[in-house]
Amino acid sequence: MSEPVQPDVDVPPEPAPEPVPEPGEPEPTPEPEPEPGEPTEPQEPEPEPSSEAMMEEIGKKLDSLTKTVATRIGSILGEQATDFEVCDLCSYWNTPGWRHTGPLPQDLRDQIAYLIGQRPQSDLEPDPHSRVCTTCKGEGFVSTGSKAIGQEQLSCVECNGMGWQATDDKRRPGFLSTPNGPTAQALGVTAQDAAMQPAPLEEPPEVAALRQQGYLVVAPIAAGV
Repeated sequence: MSEPVQPDVDVPPEPAPEPVPEPGEPEPTPEPEPEPGEPTEPQEPEPEPSSEAMMEEIGKKLDSLTKTVATRIGSILGEQATDFEVCDLCSYWNTPGWRHTGPLPQDLRDQIAYLIGQRPQSDLEPDPHSRVCTTCKGEGFVSTGSKAIGQEQLSCVECNGMGWQATDDKRRPGFLSTPNGPTAQALGVTAQDAAMQPAPLEEPPEVAALRQQGYLVVAPIAAGV
């Protein structure tokens, strides 16, 4: 008698045995995940570069820009480039072709004044008899705030538009006066002579008759007087 035929059944493979850790090497313990709402440790931000380091880096880039401009000028103008020199106004900030907005520093103004043939203001001694006007700060003009054309600024009243104010009588108007001609003392006239009144002249009878008739008679003026 033949044996019964068994149906085909997929037999699952036996699982591989788990690796057994060697003694002396403990398994790493996983870090616990933070629970929701639990504050986490803030990460330290990367330190920002100091202002000195930033300025040094900017200076290096501007130096490179200046050299590039000089090279380009030489390549464009060729031999004519020797007729040009670095602009004092632009090179003050090491920004070729550009200058800082606002009024120029005093040392740069002195340098420009020297280049155009003027005396720098810093070479002059300060005046001991005047000071800068405290109202207009030396400008000579003050702002009115007006929106009308031509009325935005006016001459400073405190200093008469001069930008300075006198600190003593030597600078105040009217203190210095030029005499009109030589003085009496220079002409040898004494104070007694100056106080004497000249004797009145007697008019001829013809002049007196004309005056009585209403005529205006003027004495003749001697030539050269």
